[in-house]
Amino acid sequence: MNARPAIIAIVAALAMGLLAWVSLRPPTRTTEGTMLPALPDSAAVHNALVIRWASGQIEFQRDEASNLWLATDARGVWPASSDRVQGALRLLAEHRGLAITPAQTGRDESGRDEPSAVLQLGSTTLELFLPAVGTEGSLRRTDAANQATSETSPEVWLRADRALMALFEPAAVATWLDASVMPGLGEVRRIELGATDTPDPAMVLVRRGRAWTLERPLLAPADGERIASMLTTLARTMLTPEPVAVGPRASTDPESPGASGESGPGSESLRLRVAGEPSLRPQTQLEYTIEISPGGVGGSRVSIFGELGANGSQGQSRTLGPWAGRSEVDLRRVLPQQPGEVASPVALGVPAADIASIEITRSGDSTQTRTYRFELSGWIRVDPAANGTAAGTKPLEEADALRQLVEVLCQRRATRVEIQPGESGQAPGTNGQDFDVVLTPRGAPPGAGLRVRLTRVSEGLRVRLNDGRVLFYMLTLEERARMDEVLRT
Repeated sequence: MNARPAIIAIVAALAMGLLAWVSLRPPTRTTEGTMLPALPDSAAVHNALVIRWASGQIEFQRDEASNLWLATDARGVWPASSDRVQGALRLLAEHRGLAITPAQTGRDESGRDEPSAVLQLGSTTLELFLPAVGTEGSLRRTDAANQATSETSPEVWLRADRALMALFEPAAVATWLDASVMPGLGEVRRIELGATDTPDPAMVLVRRGRAWTLERPLLAPADGERIASMLTTLARTMLTPEPVAVGPRASTDPESPGASGESGPGSESLRLRVAGEPSLRPQTQLEYTIEISPGGVGGSRVSIFGELGANGSQGQSRTLGPWAGRSEVDLRRVLPQQPGEVASPVALGVPAADIASIEITRSGDSTQTRTYRFELSGWIRVDPAANGTAAGTKPLEEADALRQLVEVLCQRRATRVEIQPGESGQAPGTNGQDFDVVLTPRGAPPGAGLRVRLTRVSEGLRVRLNDGRVLFYMLTLEERARMDEVLRT
C-alpha cells in the first residue's frame, strides 16, 4: 500500500488547521521592534485637541462658523494661532517611533512615574513620558474605539523624541495663543474710538464697499489710507502676555496714570472697538474691545475682550477673553487723537477729468460771478447772460490756473485737516477775500454741483466744505500766482 497520498493529506490538514488558527486567534499586541505611527489613521483629521498636565488643562477646538482655532482654559476662551496648532498636530501625525514593551520604557512601575502630558484626540489618548536622561522618551497610545471593536491592540508603546514632547509642555503650548491685538480679524467694517471714562465714542468710522466714512462727530468722507495704515500697525503688533486684570486699575498701581503723576491727553486711556469678519471665513461677525493705557517708558498696556458670531450671524455668540498684554510701543500714538486726522484730506471725491464746469463767485456778491466750461479745446469762459455761449474766442489766460484748481480739489491731499462744524460767514482774518466755487461733474443734474469755499491764506489755500471739513493746502509761489488768476476780485 502506497502511504504517500496519506502523508500528503495529513500535511495539508495540518497546514489548513494552522492557517485557521492564525486567522481566528485574538489580536495580539504590536510586535516589538517595528516602526509605528504615533496616531492611527482614524485620527488623521483633527478638529479638537485636549492637553492635560498636572497643573491644569487646555482645549483647542476649531470653530466651524469662523474656522478659527479657539483655546479654552481656566481663564476663558481665546483664538489660537492656526499655524502653530496645526503645525504641532502635523508633526505628531508624521511621527513614527520604534514599538517597545512597557518594560523597555524605564518607567517606575509603582505608578509614581506620571506622564508629563496627556493628549486627547477624539477616542485616541497619548501619554507622553519624558526621559530621565537622553533624548528619547516614551509614548503610550490607547484607543477606546479600537478597544471596543477589538480590531487592533488598544495599547501601543513607542519611542518618542524629547523635541516632539517638548512641543506639548505648558510653556510651549502657551505660545500657541494668538498674541496679536486683533487675532483672527480680517476685513474691518466698523471702528469706534474714545476715552475709557466716557460711554460714547468720540469717533465712529464705517466702511461701505471700499470707502470709509466718518460718521461721528460729523458725517464726512474718511481717509482710507490713514485707516489702513492704523489697522496694519495694530494687526502686526504682538503683545507680551501678562496676568489678566479685569476692571479699572487701582490707584496704588505704580504704573497707573494716577500713580505715576502723568496727566493730560498723553495719560488718557483709550477704548477702541473694531468689528469685521474673520480672515479665514468672512461669513461670521468678529469684534474686539481694546483698552489701551500707558505702560511704562514708551509702551502701553492692552486689555482685550472679544465676541465671535455677534450681530445676526448664525448660532450663539461666544465671548473671547479677557486677554492682557504689553506693547513695546505706545499704541495710543497709532490711533487718531482728533477727527481731522482720519477725515479725508481730499476735498472732492470725484476724478478731475469728470469736472465739466466751474462757477466762481466772490462770497456775498453774486454780481461778481465767472463761469467756465470744459470743452474739447480746453477750458472756456461762458457768458450766463447769453445762454451760456463763449464769452470770447481767445485762448483762456487762466486755463492753467483752472486745471491747477481742479487738480488741487479733486486729487491733492491737504497738508492739514480740521473739523469745524457749523461755521458760517467768512474765514477770520481774510478781509472778505472768500470765494464760493461750484464744480459740476459731467452728467450731473442741474443744481448738483459740488460747493466749496476757498480762501487765500499765508500757507496757500484754505478750503471749507459743507460737511464741516476745513482743508489747508500748502502751495508754492508759482502755484499761488496761478491761484490768484482765478481767485481775484
